[in-house]
Amino acid sequence: MDIEKYLQSGKLEQYVLGLSSLEERKEVERLAKEFPAIDNYILELHKSMNKCSEANEIPIVDEPKHRSRCKTFHLRSKKSLVVESNSDSAFQKPNYIFWFSGIASFFIIGLSILSLFLYQDKQAVNNEISLLSTQLHHLKLNNELLLNESKKISQQFAVLKDANTHHVNLNGLKNAPKAYGIIYWNENYGKAYLSVCDLPEKPEGHKFCVWANVGGKHKKIGELDSSCADSLHNILFTKACNGFCVTLEKEGVGSPTVEKMLVRGDM
Repeated sequence: MDIEKYLQSGKLEQYVLGLSSLEERKEVERLAKEFPAIDNYILELHKSMNKCSEANEIPIVDEPKHRSRCKTFHLRSKKSLVVESNSDSAFQKPNYIFWFSGIASFFIIGLSILSLFLYQDKQAVNNEISLLSTQLHHLKLNNELLLNESKKISQQFAVLKDANTHHVNLNGLKNAPKAYGIIYWNENYGKAYLSVCDLPEKPEGHKFCVWANVGGKHKKIGELDSSCADSLHNILFTKACNGFCVTLEKEGVGSPTVEKMLVRGDM
């Protein structure tokens, strides 16, 4: 059951004002026993009405309590509103004054209930605005990520389609005979990318290292994770290189281990 929706339905206000039918009263009292939130809401309405009636000197009759402590607000009958006094009847207050006070009291109570509804609606609107603001913030972040990714892909595509881009094939060696890769090397853009597939599983504490052969010496130009396989990654552009290779090394190694070489290719 949607408790919040039921609290805003107006049924509880009708119950407290004594305007509910017998079936509606039974339903309210049953739900009040079952849900403390409904019971407390009825008590708050009752307290509010009592304050209004006390301010206007309107007598209140409490109905017998049930387990949920619900009480119904009632005006006494027309006869009970006549002030009984042992003094002369000429000094008794006319009945219409009490009726006018009762109408004014109900008017005040109605305004109080309306104010409560408006307050709840305002809270609901504020919560909705807060939720929408959070969603908008996340959408902006996602949009920035997508723009950056789009910019990166556009740059990669420009290099790949350029006629001056060299494609260096990397062939698998005995440690990874099924592995292969391609180096995309473009001196005009000063960019280099690597695409590699079918690398073996990476043991814990190891990295896939990319090396460039420059004048017979190897220079590290990148590191790969196994999760980066089958994707295009940036590597450090190096001029005057003779070839490239990928090895499986322990983290922090500064030179390639020939025995752990996986793929290799020459310019």
